[in-house]
Amino acid sequence: MTIQLTYNEFDVHTVTNLFLYGTVDTPPHYANRLRSKADYDALDMAHIDDLKDAQGNPINSPVLKVEIDSVGYMLTGPGRFADPKMASFVQQFFEGQVTLPNGSHTVADLKLNPIYEKSFEFTLSQYKISDAQDDYAHRTYIYNTTDFELSPDTTFVVENGQNVRIENLKIQPLPDNFNFITPEFLNQVLGNEFILEPNIDPYKIGRSLYIEYDHTGLTADYPSGYTIADYNAGYTRGETENLGSIPQYAKLPALLAMDNVIADLKQTGTIDYINEHSETTVLGINAGDIVYGSAEDDEIRFPL
Repeated sequence: MTIQLTYNEFDVHTVTNLFLYGTVDTPPHYANRLRSKADYDALDMAHIDDLKDAQGNPINSPVLKVEIDSVGYMLTGPGRFADPKMASFVQQFFEGQVTLPNGSHTVADLKLNPIYEKSFEFTLSQYKISDAQDDYAHRTYIYNTTDFELSPDTTFVVENGQNVRIENLKIQPLPDNFNFITPEFLNQVLGNEFILEPNIDPYKIGRSLYIEYDHTGLTADYPSGYTIADYNAGYTRGETENLGSIPQYAKLPALLAMDNVIADLKQTGTIDYINEHSETTVLGINAGDIVYGSAEDDEIRFPL
């Protein structure tokens, strides 16, 4: 199942709803916030590769996927911090560490050489980046670790044996996912296991949400070509000069931002584990269970 949204529509409420309940909006009744056991079982067994058959054609799959526009993501979202020089091949190209024959060489062609295959990709950790735009919590909660690549038609030009420029240069986001699992140990323990999951998904009803991007409408970042002068000019996308303004190991800003996200999700009712009777609501997926109990643990009722 694929849901198409604009970058602005894919906010903290929408991503949380899709992760927890499988719906864009928050179901008003607790009974509707649980998927069927069969759906959970299918999701637990499924993988993003199940979305396509061996020929690459879409097939019916329980995997929930969101497709959002790359243009909004790159202009005003996490992509505004992505700069060409973050790709190792761009560094090697302008520092004379790679030799190519005269002519034009697309990324698609260069990737045929396994030596270069991954050198057009790079990663940004959003929690380390701060600027004047008030979206730090949004970027960190939804995306945090973000991967990018130079588009397949980005072209490296060599003239008279000199690496002179990059034409049609476009940076595009790579597929992502949303869950409370991250390879960064401290982020996993402090952010996910200590703050996010206990507050947002204490009963583990959430399932990974896969994110893909529609690159339609992406245009070249440097219409006249990206040259050695651009490479030497410093970061030029968004306010990337602030890259690293939050120290690499200073987790406090990110943790405080996540507290604010949780408060917002509770205030809007996106997450709510206390019902109208001031009872704690326990959601269980084994048999679609919903159990309501008073705070003093002296009353348990099923169902409401």
